[in-house]
This record gives sequence, C-alpha cells and structure tokens, in this order.
Amino acid sequence: MAKQKKPTLPPLSIIYRKIAISFVVLTVLLVGVIAFFSMSKATVAITPKKELRSAEFLVTVKDGTAPIPGTLNGHYEEKVVEDEGQFEATGTVAKSAGRWEGKLTLVNTTTAAQPLVATTRLFSPDSRVLLRMKSGATVPANGKVEVNVYQDGTDPDWGFDIGTQFTFPGLNVAKQKLIYGENTERLSGDTSVQVRVVTADDLEKAKGAIIEKALAKVKEDFAKTPAAALGGVVATTEVQEVIFDAKKGDEKQTFSGKAKIKAELLSYDKAALEKIALEKISANIPSDRELVKFNKDAIIARIKNVNSQTGEAQLAVYADGEVRLNAASPILDPVKIAGMLPDEAKQYLQSFDAIEAVEIRLFPSWQKRIPTIPDRIKIVIKK
Repeated sequence: MAKQKKPTLPPLSIIYRKIAISFVVLTVLLVGVIAFFSMSKATVAITPKKELRSAEFLVTVKDGTAPIPGTLNGHYEEKVVEDEGQFEATGTVAKSAGRWEGKLTLVNTTTAAQPLVATTRLFSPDSRVLLRMKSGATVPANGKVEVNVYQDGTDPDWGFDIGTQFTFPGLNVAKQKLIYGENTERLSGDTSVQVRVVTADDLEKAKGAIIEKALAKVKEDFAKTPAAALGGVVATTEVQEVIFDAKKGDEKQTFSGKAKIKAELLSYDKAALEKIALEKISANIPSDRELVKFNKDAIIARIKNVNSQTGEAQLAVYADGEVRLNAASPILDPVKIAGMLPDEAKQYLQSFDAIEAVEIRLFPSWQKRIPTIPDRIKIVIKK
C-alpha cells in the first residue's frame, strides 16, 4: 500500500495576512456604521394651530391718582340728554288717485266748425269706457283741438293704444265718423300711485339713530374733560322717552322724533386695564403653550355695578389672546417619533388638535426612517 502524504499547512504569514485583512474590513464597516449614525438626522417642522385663550374678570374703578392694587383710576358720571331728528319714510303702498283724467285730441274732418259743451260724452270703441269733456270747446273745420277729459265711472281695468278713436254718441251716425276724439299717448284706467308710508322698521331705526346721536354728543362733551385723558371710556344708555309725530302705517314722506336718554359714562386707565388683562390671560395659559398675540384692542368692558355713595364702579371685562404649542410640549418629545417612518410620524403628530401641519426632512436623503437616537431629531416650530 502506498504511503499517504500529510496535508501541507499554509505559512504563518498567509494566516496573519488574512487576519489583518479581516480586521481592516471590520474596522471599515464599524467606522461606516458610526459615520452613518453620526451623519443621519431628521428635521421636523411643526405648524401649530392658533388657539384662543380668554379671561373674564371684574375690576374696580375709582377716582384717585394712586389707586390700590387691583383697581383702576377712573371717573364715573351720569347725564340725562335729549335729542331729535327728522327721518325719511321708506314704506310704500298703492293708492288710488281718484277718477281718471287725461287728454284727447278732437278731430273735425268737415268744412264746418263743431261746438261742444262741457260734459260732452265720448265712447271707447268697445263702449265700455265713457269719457266726458271737462270744459266746452269748438273743433275748427278741418282742424284739431286738444281737450281735457275725465272718466265717467271708476273702473280702472282698461287701456287703449295710441290712435284709438272715441266717438261722440250725441252726434248723428254720419257725423260720428267725421268728428271724433283720438289719443296721442297710451291711455290706462289705472290711477293708483305709490304713496310713502312709515314702517315699524323706520321707527326702530329712527329711535336707534336718535339715541346714537345723543350718545355721540355726550361722548364728545366728555372727551373735553380731564377724565378722558385716561384713554378708556365705557358708555351705556337707558331710554327714558321716545316720541314720534307718526305711527306705523301713516302716509308721510318724512317724520320727526325725539328721545330722552340717561347716559352713564365711566372713564378708566386703559393702559392699566390692558396690563391686568394680559396678566389674567397669561395665568390661563398652560405650560406647553405660548402667547403669540394679545388682542388688546378687542377688550370688551361694560359697567356692572355703581356705588353712587362712594363713586366707585365695577367693570366686567373680557379679554383674549392667541396661543400656540411651544417646544416644551410633551407631544413634541423626539422620543415619541424616533425610528418611525415619516408618514407614521406625520400621522401621529397631526392627530393632535394643536398641530396644523407637519413637514419632515431626512438626511441623508436616501434614509428611510427617522433616526432612533432622539438627539439626531430636531423639532422646529414654524412662526
């Protein structure tokens, strides 16, 4: 039997070379992984919804240059004023103007003049309408004359086009064809006219206009006083008497009215009220929201109570402002979206009412998911 050869082992140098190459490859891969995680990042741009936060509170107003904290410097006074005005009636109603009156041209085709007396009758072609001459007239031979006529009766349901012939029943049949009346414009028996009447809306609007005018006058006088320098003023009115020289349905082109009102005026330190209102709104804003706009010009104040003995008044105030999500909100914690696909992260974030829109940008661009390391996720709130 032949003697078997022992396998030849590679030299140690080749083994060391392979180990070195493997080490280099692993090192490169490890560096690549480290580089990938150090380079990958995501920017999440949030467009928050604007929300309204309001505050309602009471504040005391009193005379004095240095009021106690929580009160406003101001001045209260009452005035009784009267004012008046004239107004147009806007309603209309159809009303008959009485019997119909108009003009006809009398035509005479004969060679002799034809005298006619007042109330001479003329019939329409269908004999339905009877007209009478208002005064006497003579129709010249082969001539014409225009006369005033009126309807004998009150039936308005008729009309005749231009050139309709009206006959004289008092003349013989032969003359009726030679002497006749003719209209040079269309005639209609409808004598109704549109008459202006006062409506309930007219009276209500007139009342409001008088009160507004009176209040404007009070404010104008008040603006000339030192109290107006405080910047803010609240005015209320109580109507004590309103009188019109017309009532609903009266046929009038114009009507007059006057009113007596009691006006309450309260001036207050506007800047100080705005400061208190801002503090009240801010106290109602949660920690994950921030104020972006204080609607100081939309503050609503009204007189609630008045102490006539001390001169103090109490204002009921409403104020509001716009707030939005801030970076401290737990729903914007990067941990919540780490490792998600962009669409998954958008769906999650937009499920909150406080978020209007979401934009996500990944780097490198071929990256498919948001980094799993929260520090590599940047949350940006768009203005």
